[in-house]
Amino acid sequence: MRASQQSLGVRFVAGPWSRESSLSGRNRGLAIALAEQAFDRFSFSRMKTVFALTFCLMASCASVQPTTQSTLAGEWRYADKIQTCHYVFERAGRFRGEVTYHGKLISQFTGRWSVQNDTILYNYLSDTLHRIPAGATDRDRLLMVQKDSFTIEAADGSKRKYLRIR
Repeated sequence: MRASQQSLGVRFVAGPWSRESSLSGRNRGLAIALAEQAFDRFSFSRMKTVFALTFCLMASCASVQPTTQSTLAGEWRYADKIQTCHYVFERAGRFRGEVTYHGKLISQFTGRWSVQNDTILYNYLSDTLHRIPAGATDRDRLLMVQKDSFTIEAADGSKRKYLRIR
C-alpha cells in the first residue's frame, strides 16, 4: 500500500448514516474492499430499479402509441339494439356519416375530423336532416384502436365499439 493511502481516512456507508475511520495498513485495504462491495451492490440495485422503471415507462408508451388519421381512415359501423352509427373517415381529414335510432334515420352529416393524442375531434359542416348545426364540434376519447375495430368513450360517458367495414 502506498504511503499516501495509509494516511487517508475511509468512509463507511451503512444506511442513512456514515462514520469516518482512520484504519491503516491491511485493515484499510479490507475496509476499502468492503466499502466498494457495499457501494457496488447499492449501485447495482439502484441501477436495476432505474432500468426496470425505464423499461415499464417505455413499454407503456409503446402500447399507447398516438393514433394517426391513417389508422382510422376507412368505413366503420357501430350497432346496438337502439341505434346504429356509420362513419367514413377519409385520410384527407373529411368524414361523412349517419345515425339511425330505432330503425329511423335521424342524422346524415359531413365534416372534418382529426386525431389529437387519444381523442377524435369532429367539426360538423352539414347535416341534411338539420339535427346537427354547421360548425358544431364534438370529441370522442379513443380507448382502444386495432386494425379492424376501435372503441370510444363518447362525451356522455357511453362506450361504443366500431367495426371496420372497409
